[in-house]
Amino acid sequence: MSLSLTFTFALLTSVLIDPVSGNQQCQASPLLINPTAQVRFSVVSSIRQSTRTEECYRVSQNAVQYLAAIQWAVDVINSLEFLKVMSLGFDIYDDCGLDRLSTYGAMNAVSTSFPAKVTNCTENKTIYNLGILGTSRSQTAKNVASLLIGTNIPMLSPFASLPELRNYDNFLRTTPDDTQQVKAIVQLLLELDWTYVAAIHTDDNYGYNGIKEIQVLAKIHNICVDVVESFSSTEDFSSDTTRHNLYGKLEKQQERSEGRRLGVIYFGNKNVIKSLLSRIRLDNKFKELIWLMTDFVGRSEDVFSTVENVSSGYITVSSASVLIEGARNHFNDTWNNRTSGSEDPIERLLSEVGNEAQESYRSDYVRPVVDAVFAMATAFNDVFKDKCQSYTSVCDGFWEYLQQNYLRRLKLVDFSYSSLNSTLEPKELIEMGRRIRFSGLGDYLATDTTPLYDINVFRNGKFEKVGEYLNRTLQVNTSSLQSYKSSVCARVCENCRSKPEIPYRYQYGGDQSQAIILGIFPLHTINETDKYGCGDLDTGSYFVLVVEAFFFAVKEISQKTNMNFSALAFDDCYSKNRISLILSEFFSGKLKIPDEQGNFLDPNNVVTVIGAAASGVTVPMTFQFTALGIPVISYASSSPDLDDRINYPYFLRTVPSDVDQARAMIEIVKHLKWKYIGGILYVNNNYGSKGKELLMRYANESDICIGKAIELQEAEDNSYDVIDEMKRTNSDVFLYFGTDVRLKSLLVKMKTDRYKSVVFLASEDWGERQDILDEHGDAVIGSITSKFETRSAVTGFDSYLQDLKPDVQNSNDWFRKFWTNFFNCNPPGRFDKTKTNDCPPSTGFTRSNIEQLVKNQRIVHVMNAVFAVGTAMVRVKEKLCQGVSYPCENIKSHVDDVVKEIQAVELSGGGLTYSVFNANRNGNVGFQILNIQKRDVTSYQYKQVGEYKNGQLTLSSNFRFYNASGNPREIKALCTKETCSHCIFSKPAESAPSRPAVIPNGTEEFRIAEIILIALLGFFLVFFIFSIVIITRYFKSKIKGIIENKPKVMYVNETPAASNPLLSGKGIHFQNPGHSNGSMSVRNDGSSGQRGFDNQAFVRESYNHLNDGSETSSSRGQRLDYSPLSPDPPVVGGKRIKRTSESQEFRPDLPPRDHPPSRIKYNSNSSLDSGGTTTPTVPKMGITRSMQANGQVPGDSGTPSPTGPKSARLLPTIDPITHTPVSPLASPTHSSSSSSQKMGPSPRVILRNLPLADKNMHSPSGGYQMTSAHLSHNLNSPHGSVSPEDISAEFPPPPDFTQPIPTSVPQTAKIKSRISASRSAEEAARISRV
Repeated sequence: MSLSLTFTFALLTSVLIDPVSGNQQCQASPLLINPTAQVRFSVVSSIRQSTRTEECYRVSQNAVQYLAAIQWAVDVINSLEFLKVMSLGFDIYDDCGLDRLSTYGAMNAVSTSFPAKVTNCTENKTIYNLGILGTSRSQTAKNVASLLIGTNIPMLSPFASLPELRNYDNFLRTTPDDTQQVKAIVQLLLELDWTYVAAIHTDDNYGYNGIKEIQVLAKIHNICVDVVESFSSTEDFSSDTTRHNLYGKLEKQQERSEGRRLGVIYFGNKNVIKSLLSRIRLDNKFKELIWLMTDFVGRSEDVFSTVENVSSGYITVSSASVLIEGARNHFNDTWNNRTSGSEDPIERLLSEVGNEAQESYRSDYVRPVVDAVFAMATAFNDVFKDKCQSYTSVCDGFWEYLQQNYLRRLKLVDFSYSSLNSTLEPKELIEMGRRIRFSGLGDYLATDTTPLYDINVFRNGKFEKVGEYLNRTLQVNTSSLQSYKSSVCARVCENCRSKPEIPYRYQYGGDQSQAIILGIFPLHTINETDKYGCGDLDTGSYFVLVVEAFFFAVKEISQKTNMNFSALAFDDCYSKNRISLILSEFFSGKLKIPDEQGNFLDPNNVVTVIGAAASGVTVPMTFQFTALGIPVISYASSSPDLDDRINYPYFLRTVPSDVDQARAMIEIVKHLKWKYIGGILYVNNNYGSKGKELLMRYANESDICIGKAIELQEAEDNSYDVIDEMKRTNSDVFLYFGTDVRLKSLLVKMKTDRYKSVVFLASEDWGERQDILDEHGDAVIGSITSKFETRSAVTGFDSYLQDLKPDVQNSNDWFRKFWTNFFNCNPPGRFDKTKTNDCPPSTGFTRSNIEQLVKNQRIVHVMNAVFAVGTAMVRVKEKLCQGVSYPCENIKSHVDDVVKEIQAVELSGGGLTYSVFNANRNGNVGFQILNIQKRDVTSYQYKQVGEYKNGQLTLSSNFRFYNASGNPREIKALCTKETCSHCIFSKPAESAPSRPAVIPNGTEEFRIAEIILIALLGFFLVFFIFSIVIITRYFKSKIKGIIENKPKVMYVNETPAASNPLLSGKGIHFQNPGHSNGSMSVRNDGSSGQRGFDNQAFVRESYNHLNDGSETSSSRGQRLDYSPLSPDPPVVGGKRIKRTSESQEFRPDLPPRDHPPSRIKYNSNSSLDSGGTTTPTVPKMGITRSMQANGQVPGDSGTPSPTGPKSARLLPTIDPITHTPVSPLASPTHSSSSSSQKMGPSPRVILRNLPLADKNMHSPSGGYQMTSAHLSHNLNSPHGSVSPEDISAEFPPPPDFTQPIPTSVPQTAKIKSRISASRSAEEAARISRV
């Protein structure tokens, strides 16, 4: 038994660990330098080179020089006994320039730092590992630095210059970062007068970020850097297609430059440019090129030794080099001793290198390497001194202390070579007094006198230093660079135009192209925090390929119609705010997009818009385009709001309305005989909300009970709240109306929450997304979805997809990102390798992929929309643009005709001719019904089971539903007492068979309670309405009686005709000359068309000249039938009398009221009850003033009150006749509820005053004539307001108007008053209306 287990374990070990051989196990084996040394560090470097076809195939010359420099520096430290108590050595790991191998090497290198519990020590030996020295490339350095996050293991690189590496706490370097190199290069471009420059780079972080920084800085100095192409770091240009593609782009750049003289910047590793130049030398087209290369190439003579005459010159930037003779001599000795059987690993490596290695010695490699080794040794000494102080051997606990503190001490290193003996090595650095320090971020700190870079030219077979970059300043020998000057644009260079930050894609239609078809697509998800931003690229919905279909269709229809349309696409990110901003910027001219001719696109040339997908984006967007007179055709928006042809007169769509979709979903529910649906899950945007309303309506009409409507937030993820609501419904069936993005988020949370599998009946936005099945098939198995019917009139898109490959684009990389996620690999030209593997050259869409994609509903409908527009525009051009260029002005002024032409388009496809749009301008298509079914044990498929078209549901096969075990089951979603108690059906609902006796009784009890409740509510409603009617009629009758019994009091002047001011031409002043707003017109009878305004003196009260019977008939002719609200002033003596202003109404020049009273005659036929308690009131006319018994106005100083109306205080006044208090609220416009209860209704008083020219003139009857200002009180009086008690106080009864007034009552004028007893019913009704 034991032997059997041992054999099984050995067999498994051989299978799992060594897939190549059953008796051999291969492990990474480092090269050990000074293997007996106890203090060691690990070197991870690209010793061997790799190509696209072979990994680790040949030793790199410069890598061996790099290792030899490290070995020399270690030997110097050991010879100086720099570490005092121990010696120094290192281990070499080869990553072959590959990311994954650098990670493997780093893991082996740090294995000695693992805790003792997880290590297997084979020897009783203590190793003090100082960390990693390397790597030689920025890309691999980033991978290793990421691996070391959270540890105290340092990584010190002599060459990795990527700026973002400073973000890793474990990383340090002894070379400047690329930011300094970029500044040096841009200053060199200015020195060379290069204003138009081409650029090539490798697709790693080093190449991409370097060129990007150069572009940004060069743009500030008006230098255009146009990226031509990027290549993999293993590219060898053995492919004819790759070479010819690059050659064509370089030739195009040369044609744009003056004299074909073109400067080219190369930012990448030396192997790629070496292979390129070796290929270019066979072609004589590029002799005018001048190359400028970065420090990775530096002073590598082997790159240029065989291609010196291929181009006009080579300039390189290299790290500031110091020729250290000791290091050079060490390499020479190693070179001379190289043999394959040598004990020295470096000598063995040199034996694999050709003879050219010694000739290509790179002195610029040595200085940063020596600095790195001395920095690591210095930090070790500092830690030893901190812990062991003056010990001559290692003290206890030193290893643990070293692990915890070595990284900190390395960052604090401040070492000067001048501290060493000047007779020893390194002499050159000692003489320079070179100093090693690091910033807090691990960057090398150079002094102001330390050069960072050298500028070199390669000519006559060797490098010549022509300048250096020192203290942020470039210093060059101008005469040495004279032959390399000038690289400028000869004509318009469109790629140098400023491009907006908003991502877009533009396709030029040709030289005769002006018309633009604009496309709007949701390529990214919505940003939950920034309403104008975007989320991640939405690769699952294939909208990136929808964009490709859009551009393909525009190109095809242009060729078919010979119209040459250009195409422009924007990304709305499912955000109405974002697309509104983009469109406003573009159509206002602020967003400038260059075309192929170097001009900016004219937004007035946009003839049609294709989009958008989301209804919430399409609705506000269509408003904008309606105002601009541009038709909009959506390929996906189905909101019923867009059926409104009044607000959206220029909108069409290739898909049906959600009205049809909601009906289709309810028809499916009816077919399955489901009576209870747990809930409607909807996204709270236009699409989801409108769909939910339609589903609720049609479900109610069909006696289908919906548990609840559950809202999913569009702008934030509330999936867990939704799941809680779903659980409360106790249902397995839900309707879903929303976007696929929110659905995926919900499904992820359902899996996290371990929520059971449910059946969704979903809208078409789910459609047939494969990623949902791949990731959540087990959670949605049995669900029902739909998609729009697809009929395509476009052919050739399958071939287009077959040849489609990612290409380098400056403005955006939508397709490249999609390619990366779809194939799970890094495409060529990808600078940031987010995937583990690079895409093989054969990567592409398979036949099955293409068959699925060409049937995608979004792809088909967007191409149909483009073809409909292109076909219609041929007829539009013939009808509206005769004799003028297209697009013409007539298109914008005849948009209705353009829309009709688009609506009438018929397309042909699959042997059929069909209309794209129906009579409502919606898509002339139906729905395909899909059911998610099991394909096999672990995979699922969308199977079409029917269709819905023209209001009819047709099923070709049965739906399939599954239980938790994956076995078929039947779903009976029936109502129960608990689930459907809130629903009201037009007919009895079908009950669940499991509880036949309970549900009907419960339903009946529910019906009875409901009927009783409705009856009670109806009774109370009728009683309330009846009470209101009775109360209203009662108060109306009371008010009518008050108005009909109201006396009519009028004041008249009994002056004879001879002295009448009307006849004498004297001025007439009315207290209220017109309405406050100045806009009320009054008919001749004094009535107006409106009611309720203030100060309505003389309204609807005809003037009656009253007398005691002694006046002649001629005096009646002197009546003034005029209302102060009339727009025309009165006529006196044939002349218009000018009205007075408010400030003129008060007349202090009138006589005081201290004259003896005259007897006033009263009409014995007056209808006024002499025994009544009604107090005559002074009518309110304008600014009301009341006169006291002594003839003075209270609070009046002869001028109007400056406090204004709002500061007025209402005071009771003294009636001048009766000496009784009169409430200031007694006027109809100031009535008080409290006073009206005690005093009764106040009569309406009409007051006419005819002022005399002379205030001392008496009437024949002995009375003075007075203006109304003396009979009123200023409401703006400053004497304070009247309390409610004062207002409600009961006033003494008025005098009996049928009897003479006692002579003791002071009178100011002789007044005759008559109260009409013959008041007709018509006149009473007229007054009542007022």
